[in-house]
Amino acid sequence: MTQIKDILSIRLEDEISSVIDLHAQSEADVKEELDSFILTESLAKHLSDFCDTFESGAKQSGVWISGFYGSGKSYFAKMLGLLLSNRVIMGTTMQERIAPKLEGLRNASMLKNSIDGLAKTKNHVVQFDSAKHTGNAGINYMIFGNFLKSLGFLDNWIGLLEYNMFLGGDLNAFKAKVQEQTGQEWDEVKKNLVKSTKTFKDAFLGLGNEVDIYDSNKKMAEDRIANYDASKLQEDIELWTMQTNAVGFTRMVGEAYRYFSEQGGGHIAAITSIAGTKGLGPAPAYSATKALQNVYLQALEQQANARGLNIRFTDIRPGFVDTALLNGDFHYPMMLKPGPVAKEIVRAINRRQHIRVIDWRYRLLTALWRRIPRFVWRRMKL
Repeated sequence: MTQIKDILSIRLEDEISSVIDLHAQSEADVKEELDSFILTESLAKHLSDFCDTFESGAKQSGVWISGFYGSGKSYFAKMLGLLLSNRVIMGTTMQERIAPKLEGLRNASMLKNSIDGLAKTKNHVVQFDSAKHTGNAGINYMIFGNFLKSLGFLDNWIGLLEYNMFLGGDLNAFKAKVQEQTGQEWDEVKKNLVKSTKTFKDAFLGLGNEVDIYDSNKKMAEDRIANYDASKLQEDIELWTMQTNAVGFTRMVGEAYRYFSEQGGGHIAAITSIAGTKGLGPAPAYSATKALQNVYLQALEQQANARGLNIRFTDIRPGFVDTALLNGDFHYPMMLKPGPVAKEIVRAINRRQHIRVIDWRYRLLTALWRRIPRFVWRRMKL
């Protein structure tokens, strides 16, 4: 006779934790939790609603998960985080690992499409349990502190200065100085709080900084943490966008440029955006960094020509493309189909065009934007 345990995909004899530890992130822990996870029709509905909202293009959306103690709130939240990051667990992506759990659900195919959409976007996920934090610096720094930890930094004043060195491109020099002075890697040293404080100071001074500079930086970091609020969190989000779209882009394209310079020629094609045409109020850092990308490519093209280098540049500036990133209920104007966009990109590269705005509607739009006087533009609501 068939028993209930024979038709379940989990082992009933395995112990199930009453509360999932969000900080347990080892592959073994995550795999064990995922293997025990049961996606019911009710949870599938919540997951579908989450996917629809997340992929709708809504800015700074929040999700509130409520329920009784032990009802699975942390469990579900952790699974959401793993899906957003599409983490690879023992060689298999979260997207692939969750697929078998959709079998038998009423809207399995639709939910799979939604999950596939999440997997196509690049997300940096920060998970933490607020109950395990003192919260002395408030919820805003609790969020940012855990963001620092997710990047491998400490969540105290030292971590804040680490982060600032990282943004300024000075972190590698600092780590090299720690290695020189102690014979150890900084990532190992900072596991000991007492030792990390002295080592940090010694390395900071070893880089040629004065003691008063060290003291002022330390005090500045401590004061920022003590007075950290929502506006500072927003500021740090903007700075992270700058780091990715400006510094990251510059390093990537610059490396290609130097490589082609040594090889005697090449072709650099970069996808930027029409967002660099004008400063966009809803996305200040994004539009500013896209403008930087446009100008950086233009500057390198001029430099290559002056040096007599056989390097071609193609700046590809698409509008809204109908991909998983823009899925959802929100309707974006003049949405472009991926197929025609891809063909136009290939055509622009093959023809070695300098700039290609995709498509003709966006070419008209950006031409209009450029002709709008600044005093008019600043009064427009986007």
